[in-house]
Amino acid sequence: MLLADAAVSSVAAVALGIAATGSVANVLAVFGVWAATSGAAQLVTALRRRAQLGNQWPMLLAGGLSIVAGIAYTILSASKAPRLMPLVIYTVTGGIEFVIQAWLLARRRHRLAQPGGPVLSAS
Repeated sequence: MLLADAAVSSVAAVALGIAATGSVANVLAVFGVWAATSGAAQLVTALRRRAQLGNQWPMLLAGGLSIVAGIAYTILSASKAPRLMPLVIYTVTGGIEFVIQAWLLARRRHRLAQPGGPVLSAS
């Protein structure tokens, strides 16, 4: 899943570079498709992780919001005067989500490393 995400993100980076030579609408359209696609992948990953790691609410929320944002950016790209400001909001909330997810994973890893801590099955 990580390799597929890296491949999609690499293609998106090249497409954004090309779109940036055009209009704001082009950038929003490419970013919107990438956000929706990566959000869907994030949702699938979170649902799979729930079985092994338990609740994945930050990743589920972020994936769902990415899908919604991607659709919104695609719609905004067709408006008369598209703006890039919504991308700033998306990146800030995405950064906050990654910090929360990293903190939760570090906390879970610390608990598992403690003697007598919970044990996850390998299945």
